[in-house]
Amino acid sequence: MPISLDSGSGPYFKYDARFGELKYNDEKVDEDFKFALDLENTETGWICFAEGKADLSHLSHWSEKNGPNPEPGTADKLSDYKVGFRVTAHSKLFNDPKQLTANSAAANSGFEALFNTWEKEKAEHPNKLPVVQMASTVQHGKNKNYAPVFKIVGWTKQGAETSSEEKPASKAAVVAEGDDTEF
Repeated sequence: MPISLDSGSGPYFKYDARFGELKYNDEKVDEDFKFALDLENTETGWICFAEGKADLSHLSHWSEKNGPNPEPGTADKLSDYKVGFRVTAHSKLFNDPKQLTANSAAANSGFEALFNTWEKEKAEHPNKLPVVQMASTVQHGKNKNYAPVFKIVGWTKQGAETSSEEKPASKAAVVAEGDDTEF
C-alpha cells in the first residue's frame, strides 16, 4: 500500500505575478471573478517559497511590525525569505475559504493599494468584508512581473466567528444575502 503524504488542504488560490493572473488550483480564473477578503485579519511578515521549502511561520497581524528576516542573505546569496502577506479569501468557487498568500514585490504592490483603499472605506461598511475583483495589471519593475490592480466592487456581511474545528482556514464565515454584493 503506498504512503499518503497528502495534507488534504485541497486546491489553492494564488496570484501569479509572472503572468498577471489569479489562479485557482493552477487554472486562471475568469476575468469577472469576484471574491471577498477578510482584510482585518491579514497577516504580513517573512515568507519563503523556495523550491523544496515553504515557510509561513514568520507572519503576524498586519498592525504589528515585521520581525527580522529569519535567514538574512549574505554577500554571495540573497535570502530565500521575502516580505509578503496572507489573507483569507471567500468565493462561491471554493468549497472552503482559501488563503491568498504572496511575497513578490509586484503582488505586494497591488495588495497594498487595495489594503489602503479598504482602510479608507471600511468605517462606512461596519462588519462587512470587501468584495474584490482584479480590474487589470500593470508591469512592475524591471523583472517583467505584473502587479494586480484590485478594486472593491461591493461589500458582503461578515458572519459569526467559527471555531477552528468548523472552518480551519477562516476566522469569518461569509453570508451573501439581501443588499450584499453577489460574488
